[in-house]
Amino acid sequence: MPLLGGIAVAFATLFSIVSFYVIYKQETTWPIDFSKLCILSFSGLIILALGFVDDVKGVGPWGKFVIQTLAAFIIWAFGIRLNFFADYIESNIFINLFSLFFTLFWMLSFTNAINLIDGLDGLATGISSISFLSLGIISYTDNNNQALSFVCIALAGATLGFLRYNFNPAKIFLGDTGSLFLGFMLGGISLLGAMKTATISSVTIPIILIGLPAIDTSFSIIRRLLKKTSIFQGDKEHIHHKLLEMGFSHRRVVIILYCLSVFFAFLALYLTFNSGRQTGLVVLLFSFISYLAFNKLGYKEYLKLLKYRFSVNEEEDNVPLEVKFFDLTAKLNIARKPEAIWETASKIIDTIGFERSSLHFFDPEERKISKVFSWAQDLDKIESLMKRYQKIVMGKSLGKGGSIVSYQLSQKNPKILLVRSKEEMKGIICDEILKNIAANEFVSVPIIGRNGQLGAIVADKYFTSKPIKQEEVAMLSSLAAQIAVIIERNQLTKNLNTVFANVAKRQQNVEAQKNLLY
Repeated sequence: MPLLGGIAVAFATLFSIVSFYVIYKQETTWPIDFSKLCILSFSGLIILALGFVDDVKGVGPWGKFVIQTLAAFIIWAFGIRLNFFADYIESNIFINLFSLFFTLFWMLSFTNAINLIDGLDGLATGISSISFLSLGIISYTDNNNQALSFVCIALAGATLGFLRYNFNPAKIFLGDTGSLFLGFMLGGISLLGAMKTATISSVTIPIILIGLPAIDTSFSIIRRLLKKTSIFQGDKEHIHHKLLEMGFSHRRVVIILYCLSVFFAFLALYLTFNSGRQTGLVVLLFSFISYLAFNKLGYKEYLKLLKYRFSVNEEEDNVPLEVKFFDLTAKLNIARKPEAIWETASKIIDTIGFERSSLHFFDPEERKISKVFSWAQDLDKIESLMKRYQKIVMGKSLGKGGSIVSYQLSQKNPKILLVRSKEEMKGIICDEILKNIAANEFVSVPIIGRNGQLGAIVADKYFTSKPIKQEEVAMLSSLAAQIAVIIERNQLTKNLNTVFANVAKRQQNVEAQKNLLY
């Protein structure tokens, strides 16, 4: 199975560790207790099993959380723990409580950070390779720890070997099996290294080392809390998604993020060789890079949402567009039925600034478009337009050309956002539609699922003929991506045509939605 490549990485690593111990146990000094490596490996197998079940059958977010917490608790119970604050607390009870809390937080953060970054071919694998190689160098030079260094090199070797088949276009994938295992092992090994010196810098170095996943995970948690959605709920606003939206190719995005990971690795090595004296400077630089990412990748809009969340005197008329948008998308996230999805989606489209819109789905095998939902700001004004559309269709006077959505589907790159005017679409779109139905300018945004295009959203400003702004297209694109996630999360893709065909039948008696606008 292509999603289970993580099993090969895990067992290659464990085989290397056992072989190394058997061959060199009498010749090599082991500054750490080998039993701790066994405990870490055992807990890693629990995480591996969790990922396997998740890839094959699926595991709910709380199920993942409980099992990950159990695996982290096991290593804490056997002495693999954070204790850098022990010198500042006298009570053993509080020391153990703090140690348990920070150890669990540490392990769950590392485990899920690698899992969250695993969104493009080769991304998580390459970043893990860089992290393990760097951690291996740090372990050997800083603590002269041959055993820990070898474990890191074994993991780096396994991931580098796997990367050959996982880089774009990938033949096999890590899946949750591999990404969760790699994240857990990275967290556990960094804990073993931190236990040797128990200083602030020993804790800071691993965080700097996984700087990219750490930043991405932090942004994800903050973003979901501000949007009032579950922190376990996936979205398409990760750093790699943002870079793709900026126009970079899949491979270029991965290479850019590799380079950033190498830079973070150099920062961690610099901090190691300077004995922690430059910790403040490195942390400041790390924070500056996080700030740049926050600004340049479009996350700064969340600051407006944060300001509004803490304001108690905001008037409804003064609520920023971004806040309205995020509040409505939070409601959209809990929608389950197609009607509820479109009801909230149409409010979002209205909030963005469009004046009418339609939602389309199609059968990829038959290349047949299914008309589903339509919406307009002023249904009274559009009634005559709808009647005119019916006459065009019933009279079969479409003439040369097709619809806007059929043009969208004809594109070689289905992910392209189409902002077009009447003039440039002459000869491509039906003349009657352009003359009687279409606005001066319209946009078609594809709805892309895991396995390809599910459909499209078409929107325009028919009543006022105002130009479509770039930020409006970006927000509509974000909405389309969210709709795709919701459809797949609720497993509507399995019977998409049947589900939406039934919806269309139920809407036949609704005057406002007799036909699509396009």
